[in-house]
Amino acid sequence: MVSATQLYNWIKQTAERKPRACKKLSETVATVALMVVRTFPHFSGAKGQLYMSYHQLGYISQAAYKKLKKAFKRVISQEVTDRKLRAKPSSYVHERADNPGEIWAEDFTKVTVEGKTYPLALLIDVASLYFLGCGGLRAGGSLPGGGPGDPST
Repeated sequence: MVSATQLYNWIKQTAERKPRACKKLSETVATVALMVVRTFPHFSGAKGQLYMSYHQLGYISQAAYKKLKKAFKRVISQEVTDRKLRAKPSSYVHERADNPGEIWAEDFTKVTVEGKTYPLALLIDVASLYFLGCGGLRAGGSLPGGGPGDPST
């Protein structure tokens, strides 16, 4: 639905909004906002604004906070690049076991039996996929011996 004012502006081809002048931001508020950006780089404009308001550090609009954050990140990345502080690129090599006994996989979970929850640990040799052992707390709180062929499990 279009209002009469919007229709009039569209017919006359006038701008919908008047351009507004930018408001000046005090230097102390900008400095505090940069400290907040440095401390909490993950904050968005809304969260940064709320943090500053809650801690009575000054008022800053969300748009101004975003602009300061963007400029701050740009300056930091330029300095890191100019000083050649970036880490050398590296790649991840997946480790594979050549022989049994080199790499083990473990898993810890909880199992519920008849309404009681017991912690459970499992250990597997990756190369041979041989079951090395398991352990968990018994109802009395004691740990079983664990392992294949163990009569206590």
